[in-house]
Amino acid sequence: GELCQCDYRVRLGENSQWWLLSSLARNRIAAVCDFFTFIRHVQCGLVKIDGTKMI
Repeated sequence: GELCQCDYRVRLGENSQWWLLSSLARNRIAAVCDFFTFIRHVQCGLVKIDGTKMI
């Protein structure tokens, strides 16, 4: 496989090992987190949708 520069690292638990992440992988994870945060805001009523306009 092709090697890439891994500028970020993540671990899945407090005592688990660190995994290296490329910028692309980090950006994908951040986008998913942003999406779920948006959905939570919609569920809490912090974002209202009126027809085709978001207020």
